[in-house]
Amino acid sequence: MYNDESVLENHHLAVGFKLLHLENCDIFQNLTKRQRQSLRKLVIDMVLATDMSKHMTLLADLKTMVETKKVTSSGVLLLDHYTERIQVTPTENT
Repeated sequence: MYNDESVLENHHLAVGFKLLHLENCDIFQNLTKRQRQSLRKLVIDMVLATDMSKHMTLLADLKTMVETKKVTSSGVLLLDHYTERIQVTPTENT
């Protein structure tokens, strides 16, 4: 059903978005089509990021970005897209 990729996460997304079609359940009904599409993509990205089978890859990517100094002085990690911005808390070297 989900190509054996992030099966549980994809199931949760499918059920969640299906619930939005029920009467009085669409909490996003006042959003524009563009806002809904943007929100949908953001929710999908966030839920798929919880797949623990991909945790080590995501962590390695984050470490690489931090090590290559893509972090600004305010602690914001600068990436290619707005939706990829991550808040990073700097730690003291001891």
